Amino acid sequence: MMTAEEAREKAFHNLEVAKRGYDPRSKVQVSHYRNEVKHGVPTFREEAERVIELKSSSWKHAKLMGRKWRSTFERYVFPVIGDIPVDRITRQDIKAILEPKWVNKNAAMREALQRVSEIFKVAMAEDHVNHNPASNEILKILPRLNGERKHHKALPHEQVAEAVQKIRNNESYPETKLCLEFLILTSVRSVEAREVEWRDVDMEKGIWTVPAGKMKAKEEHRVPLSEPVLSVLKKAKKIKLTEKKTGLVFPAQNGKVIHSSILTKLLKKEGIDSTVHGFRTSFSTWANEKNYNPDAIEACLAHTTPGVRGAYMRGEFFEQRREIMQAWSDYIVPAYNKNHSRRKVELSKHSE
Repeated sequence: MMTAEEAREKAFHNLEVAKRGYDPRSKVQVSHYRNEVKHGVPTFREEAERVIELKSSSWKHAKLMGRKWRSTFERYVFPVIGDIPVDRITRQDIKAILEPKWVNKNAAMREALQRVSEIFKVAMAEDHVNHNPASNEILKILPRLNGERKHHKALPHEQVAEAVQKIRNNESYPETKLCLEFLILTSVRSVEAREVEWRDVDMEKGIWTVPAGKMKAKEEHRVPLSEPVLSVLKKAKKIKLTEKKTGLVFPAQNGKVIHSSILTKLLKKEGIDSTVHGFRTSFSTWANEKNYNPDAIEACLAHTTPGVRGAYMRGEFFEQRREIMQAWSDYIVPAYNKNHSRRKVELSKHSE
């Protein structure tokens, strides 16, 4: 029989377990609590067990679904990352799980990816990790299946500066060139750049607010404007290209929105081996190589994260995003000017 003192200790213990979000009645969850207290961050195996228990209350056939999830993890996932703390698991670890069977067992691997991603979503909500290494971004580095749509062709980021200079020197319609440079420096989608309106741009604060109706995710998005981007906008303001009244920053010659194919034609004309969308990939590669906060990079690209965390990313990371986008612009614009000046000096010396 339990003494009064033992009962008080048990009640206190259960309260502590509950405070951390665990169920004191569950042996598995109590085990996870003890591990967290001892080690701080759970392993993937421990987090997976916790998530399965959490989800079981909402599954219609809880036992069957639990067996299926555990089977997927035991077969494909645990042998690779089961005993690794969730905060140490990288996208390359997830790739190591998927890549060997991605082509021959694609359905099973996609199911495994979806379930692993769910584990990390919960781990993010619990602040064990700050990003999801099993997000859909990983599809870009997995083998392409027959008939699967190709990824957007992109330049290595080291070549983007020279591409911008080629665009500037091209004899195309001025607003087309400015629109494309604006797109590259802000890393926005094509339609967002082509449809930008003066009423949404605050030159003083250096902020462009894209209305929800113009965004892929249908949520308002604020874009920090770097000094080189503001310079592009100032050039656009000085150009009088049409008699028609338009609120567009980069109108076509008829005063309407520039067609997407016009930007593509400009790239092809200059032999720039990238799609318009591919410049977002160039930016993402550069930013990740610079080890910027992954969540801030995702926010720069307006990739959506649902719920409270998504709202936090859009708000809290704005100043981080401003820093990142300024660094990207500085990398692109001065990078070419510096190299170009060096080449001119070398040519001058050679001619002497």
